Amino acid sequence: DLAVLPSAPTFFPLQEALLDAVAAEDQASWRAFLERYLQDLFAHALHPATGLPNSWNPRTDARDDEHPSEIALPLGFLIDVALEGPERFRAQARAAAQRIGDVVLAKGLLPDGNVAASYFPQDARLNLDVNPLRRFDVPCQMARLSALTKDPRYLEPAREALAVFEFTHVWAGTWDQID
Repeated sequence: DLAVLPSAPTFFPLQEALLDAVAAEDQASWRAFLERYLQDLFAHALHPATGLPNSWNPRTDARDDEHPSEIALPLGFLIDVALEGPERFRAQARAAAQRIGDVVLAKGLLPDGNVAASYFPQDARLNLDVNPLRRFDVPCQMARLSALTKDPRYLEPAREALAVFEFTHVWAGTWDQID
């Protein structure tokens, strides 16, 4: 083993680049690789109970339920596939993206107006041990999901997260009048 990780993420920027490449120039070998990846993604990279992205243990060749996953990259990729991926995968990608969005609406909206960026795939428990900047990634994808589905429920978390950010970083006072 040169560098086998105990748990490997199932989404990589390589697949995003491949999706873009196939959209720009539809070469048969690229499309075949992308389609094989998409088949594996839908079969193994989304937890059957929650629909959330999960890691994979390469040593046991099994789903890894012990480690949380950040959802923004996979959610964005699924939205991209739904919009411009191979036609036969678009509906499946849209349904998978909506399933993740529904988990965010049900469990990921934090009391302070932010959106959780990471979840334990098997039961959708939140993992709050994430850099706070990561919380902006999910609202962005939720806004994209709203545009894809025309469902305004997905847009609201993005609006709320932006309002929280603006409130925190905009101050209407002056040096001589704090309030």
